Amino acid sequence: MSVTILQAHIEQMDSAAGKLNTMSRLGRWAGIAGDAAFGFGALAATIDLGKHSQQWGKAIVEGNHQALAATTLQIAGDGILVGTNTWGAKHTTAIISQILKKPAELRALAWAEASPRLLSIAAKANLVGLIGTALQLVGEGLYNYFNLDALQKWLQDSAWGTANQQRSLAEDWSALARVVQQPTCELVRKGKRTYLQLRLPGVRTREMDSRRLHLRVFHQTRDRQPQPYSRQAPPARWQENSVAWAAVSVVASQEDEALTLQLPISEAQQTSDFALALTIGYQLEAERSLFHRTSFVLRDLRIAMVRGARLPAQGRFTLDAVDSLPSGLDKALFWGWMREEMAAVDD
Repeated sequence: MSVTILQAHIEQMDSAAGKLNTMSRLGRWAGIAGDAAFGFGALAATIDLGKHSQQWGKAIVEGNHQALAATTLQIAGDGILVGTNTWGAKHTTAIISQILKKPAELRALAWAEASPRLLSIAAKANLVGLIGTALQLVGEGLYNYFNLDALQKWLQDSAWGTANQQRSLAEDWSALARVVQQPTCELVRKGKRTYLQLRLPGVRTREMDSRRLHLRVFHQTRDRQPQPYSRQAPPARWQENSVAWAAVSVVASQEDEALTLQLPISEAQQTSDFALALTIGYQLEAERSLFHRTSFVLRDLRIAMVRGARLPAQGRFTLDAVDSLPSGLDKALFWGWMREEMAAVDD
């Protein structure tokens, strides 16, 4: 709009001085504003290119050919916008640099002379940029259509969806719980304290006993008894130890917060043989016998060995949920997790 107004002023100017002044203003505006717009455009397109490249890689891993085609369109659009804005910024900056090298009294004339070239650069960049933007929008629309999020997939596969999986009510509810209130597990090390932290978004702390929490824990151990006539270390084996782990666990959340539980791991347990496999379950609703269970396996305590010295890593390390525990462990019974049986919080 500013360009149109200035051009109208030029046509209405009768004096050469007035036309020169308006052309100079037009050139200065096209140069400075255009250079800034090209810079921001290139930066935004580069950020989009990184995001869409990650989506492209995810589509390859998942074997989703539709999402792969959509992200390819997005990347093509991003590439066009990055190239166009970079080209525009380069040529505009070169013209501005030439103008600024001139004496101050000649710059107004230089801006006026450069205005047609600056406007031509902006026009060409805008035309090509429209093509890149169109590819981006088409790719984004196709990606959103073919790449459903977890909740959309659940709706599609549920009894109300177009791809009904014929699941039972309990299976449908459990699948929904995995989407909207999936428990999380972290290995946390703060100073000398090391513990597993379980967070249950679907259970408030004050509801712990009424939601019938249950736990199944296996601790990997190695028989320390020497085996006669054998130089090899005894094999590691899983030992069910749900009661002991439930007894040492503590509640680390307020009554109206999502239930957060901590399972401390002592220094004596932090050996190279240590591993823990657990399943935590809870009632989806206090009035209905529908349970949701999530399993985690901890094998890495994040302890590096440097020249014989142990260097435990500090921080929080997320554990991904697993579909099942190691072979043979799913047959063990669960232990009911009651708050009064847990350890007291150590202040």
